[in-house]
Amino acid sequence: MSNKEYISSGVLESYVLGSATEQERLEVERIARLYPEVQEEIVAIQDALNEYALTHQQQPPAALKQKIWSKLQDIDVAPVRSEVKQGAKIVSINSAPSFNFQRLLAAASVTLLIGSTALNVMLYSELKNTEESLTALNAEKEFFAQQFKVQSTSLQQTQEEMAFLTQPSTRVINLKGVPKFSDALATAYWNTSTHDLYLKINNLPAPPSEMQYQLWAIVDGKPVDAGVFDLADNNVILQKMKSFNSAQAFAVTLEKKGGSVAPNLDAMYVIGNV
Repeated sequence: MSNKEYISSGVLESYVLGSATEQERLEVERIARLYPEVQEEIVAIQDALNEYALTHQQQPPAALKQKIWSKLQDIDVAPVRSEVKQGAKIVSINSAPSFNFQRLLAAASVTLLIGSTALNVMLYSELKNTEESLTALNAEKEFFAQQFKVQSTSLQQTQEEMAFLTQPSTRVINLKGVPKFSDALATAYWNTSTHDLYLKINNLPAPPSEMQYQLWAIVDGKPVDAGVFDLADNNVILQKMKSFNSAQAFAVTLEKKGGSVAPNLDAMYVIGNV
């Protein structure tokens, strides 16, 4: 697996969020030490999480403090009176019973626990939202990577086709419609040096679902199969057909799906001499 594939696998996000397994964590740290770009991606993810947390941070509810204070004031902590004799003199001592003090602590603890739980729920919700955002970002990143790959492949194919068409040994053969299908039109591009053959469909009607067009090369007066083809994107790209060392003409017929061993001359649409 390349570094780019490893970075886009999602394991780095799991590592930063702390949800990676122990084996994944050790593997991430090992690879990060070996490859700076992996370490840089980890730092970038951490920075993104920090920025997201700062942007979406929430203060605990303002009413929480008042709620705790009200709870404390509701607790009865009335002092009790005790008398201690000192000689003939009685000394009064005011003290709060330990039971009431324990109630006070318990009430405060429960209230703080409720507030802490609410805060934890909010933080957990923010964490889940962050994870979902990262997942969406990864999906978007993967989508654009696939689109870039498709565009690169299309560009490379276009460049190859242009190089083929501009070669001096590439011949252009116009395949014109026979009287029965006078509007039909196609173009064959045959390179007499490389023997490569491409076909462009200019105008052919859509065939029935059980039928398919087939290209034929006329070699020494006999039709030779040059391959079947579909009409998808036929106005945009060239379709590569079978190669031929020699040919005197090319023709297109409509055959059963998958092609035939011999052309149906009654279903010939276009033909053109080399």
